[in-house]
Amino acid sequence: MRRSYGMTFAMSLGVLCIGLEMISGCSDSVSSDATMIGVAIQAGPPGWNGVVMGDASDQITQLNVTRARVVLGKIEVRGTDDTVVFRSDENTPMILNLDLSGRLQVLSLVPVEHGEYSSALIRIERLEAEDSTVWKAHPDVQNHSLVVEGFLNGDPGQPFVFSTGLDEEAGREFEPVMIQDKGSTVIVFQFDYTQWFRDDLGNLINPDNGQLAAWRSVIEDNIVSSLSVH
Repeated sequence: MRRSYGMTFAMSLGVLCIGLEMISGCSDSVSSDATMIGVAIQAGPPGWNGVVMGDASDQITQLNVTRARVVLGKIEVRGTDDTVVFRSDENTPMILNLDLSGRLQVLSLVPVEHGEYSSALIRIERLEAEDSTVWKAHPDVQNHSLVVEGFLNGDPGQPFVFSTGLDEEAGREFEPVMIQDKGSTVIVFQFDYTQWFRDDLGNLINPDNGQLAAWRSVIEDNIVSSLSVH
């Protein structure tokens, strides 16, 4: 069975979980006997608030990330008998302004069949002209899948903007499989922005240098590596 749900914001759920955790009381309208699966986004470790620290001896000692927008495509949770499609390839892309404090952004919580769920998948994709409504509404995200803004060394007078057109999927096979019988489970897709702008030694990279081919590949590899499912 394959079922699709439109993505809805549900920030009032107040879910405070990391990874795969059972939650209850997510919504007054959800019966305690209901079987639910939700998806959420988490940007970086809790409490970082956009500040990424480097070594005091480096030219760049600190990055202040003030805004990060990601273009979300397909999101699925696959089971033995039931695939829950939160977003499909046919959906209009969704631009999410990541919460840099590390708080969960719960996107949807839906009823599912009792049973076993074996994997979860998320895709970030480039915003293209064929996505006409979203394209026109977000001119500074056109042809990009991720746009990051901020400043260097705690100085707003040293701003940076980094953008990329990466088109990537991140997934996880659950072992053992996730058995959903009663209650609610939120699956967390994490984007760890604290790892994006670092070289192989862990030193901070000037995001403006990300426009150069040599550094762009390093940063984009970091972005892909930072995508995880918990």
